Amino acid sequence: MAQYRNPRGTDPHYHDVVNEIFDFYIDQISAICGVTKQELKSSSKMAHICLGRHALCYMLRKHHSAMIPLQEIGRYLNRHHSSIVHSVDLVLPDHPHWRFLRKIKPYSYE
Repeated sequence: MAQYRNPRGTDPHYHDVVNEIFDFYIDQISAICGVTKQELKSSSKMAHICLGRHALCYMLRKHHSAMIPLQEIGRYLNRHHSSIVHSVDLVLPDHPHWRFLRKIKPYSYE
């Protein structure tokens, strides 16, 4: 899989690529968890919304940590970067509760 390296703001297409990646994962998580983009970005603490938000943070960190910093994920979700770290730490991919993560396909840069 090709890797798009984060130019830290020097590439004029950086934010386009990041938004495309966010939308790619949000579409899949929305279909699986039954949440909307607005709900994921909201301050709601409802279990199914938090589950989707944690899954989104986990997938972004697992597959795109070199490109998308915690602050960027936090800015997109209206959260502090430490909340993103906490979300990622909550996800245990081998636990039955998180089995649905296997249905989420990773983003391909090609």
